[in-house]
Amino acid sequence: MSRAGRLPALFFPLLVCAATLAAFWPALSHGFLRWDDAVYLLRNPGFRGFDAARLRWMLTANTMGLYHPLTWLSFAVDHALWGMDPRGYHLTN
Repeated sequence: MSRAGRLPALFFPLLVCAATLAAFWPALSHGFLRWDDAVYLLRNPGFRGFDAARLRWMLTANTMGLYHPLTWLSFAVDHALWGMDPRGYHLTN
């Protein structure tokens, strides 16, 4: 494919990325929500580290009736990168 043919092919994916970024950018200035963030993040030390006990918890937890180990692992990475700064969690989301 020629260089001229690649430009239109890249235009729409880049446009979608730019529109998504523009739509969700304001979320970075907000804190945690009052819905379930207190249960999942604020009062829960289970995801705050990668030691054996916490990894076991993340892979077996059934919080609020839900089993989602990949979410807990994602929260653990967020915590390692951002601490408890909600902007980081919103950015990852």
